[in-house]
Amino acid sequence: MADIFREVDEEVRQEKLLRLWKQYGLYLVAGIVLLIVAVGGWKGYESWQASQRRDAADAYATALAKASGDAAAALDSLEKQAAPAEDGYGLLAALQAARLRASAGDVEGAVAEWEKIRDSEDLPRVYRDMAALLIVEHTFKDADAEQLDADLTPLLDPASPVRPSAIELSALLALREGDNATARTRLKELTDDASTPLGLRQRATQLLGTLPE
Repeated sequence: MADIFREVDEEVRQEKLLRLWKQYGLYLVAGIVLLIVAVGGWKGYESWQASQRRDAADAYATALAKASGDAAAALDSLEKQAAPAEDGYGLLAALQAARLRASAGDVEGAVAEWEKIRDSEDLPRVYRDMAALLIVEHTFKDADAEQLDADLTPLLDPASPVRPSAIELSALLALREGDNATARTRLKELTDDASTPLGLRQRATQLLGTLPE
């Protein structure tokens, strides 16, 4: 999961391209003046946006740093920054705040927050799929197999950015249900795929070694 959050962080830092300029008017001089003013205004707005992103990144990093020593303070910081309906650090803060809630024992509250993100069609898929994966991860112990399988199925789509982790959870679910054949198939998907993150591939290899032939 840490790899996924790092990848999202990198995407959030990328600058968005400016595609909005259009030229109008019959008066050449007036058009030039308006263009100069508009460019100056955009540069100021662009600078403000960059400053806002830096501030959000700093606040997010500070909140995460607190998590190892003071979970309550980290949760408070993340919840102040959380903005589940927005793309960016506010959304990452909402995801992480819910993780801290789950770690503190409020799994039901965490799942409710993740469900809001998962079901928000306006958000990029990477966030929605992360929320869906976190739901499965934190309900895995007690949820019935049919529900977990239904939750995992969309995440097994090759287009899903969390597919490797979803395959791993699918294998663990098969093991939980005594279906060693399906577990082996899933685990081999991970070990045979060169794009599988190294740590995940190593876990899959270890699990395969424990399964009877």
